[in-house]
Amino acid sequence: VKGMGRQVINWEGTYDTAGNALDEDTIVNIYLRMDVMAKAVVSGYRCIVSMACAWYLDSVWNDWQHFYSFDPQGNVTDPTQIKRILGGEVSNWGETIDPSNIFARVWPRAAAVAERLWSAQSVVNTDYALPRLHIFRCLLVQRGIPSAPLNNTAEGPLAPGACLWQ
Repeated sequence: VKGMGRQVINWEGTYDTAGNALDEDTIVNIYLRMDVMAKAVVSGYRCIVSMACAWYLDSVWNDWQHFYSFDPQGNVTDPTQIKRILGGEVSNWGETIDPSNIFARVWPRAAAVAERLWSAQSVVNTDYALPRLHIFRCLLVQRGIPSAPLNNTAEGPLAPGACLWQ
């Protein structure tokens, strides 16, 4: 893989099993335990965060606020180690989606994660994020991308035509 100019990304279970025997250029995908990420970055490995408890889209009971509130740095505070956290991703297992629900499953929760990853670690207030995500959702809807309402509960969007008056 290295000879082809590619990077190896292994699940955290591989790191749990092999530890520091992995090639030093290996990227570890963290999806179950943040303590594994802390150990990996201390050992010099780079990581991508895709925690099942926080950023799996098939966890339909988790709203955008839950996604937004998750801290992808966990307990890592050393600046050198933080640089080894490359970013994060939302994930979804295919057996829970089809063409009828894929977009509503992704949006707006993936937008919440994107803002969280692109913002400073101190940007965590969901009340401040709400207006930005409302605008983003409306942009998606206006472009024909079916995005779930931010308050995806029994009462639905803010009002019929809510995107028209933003």
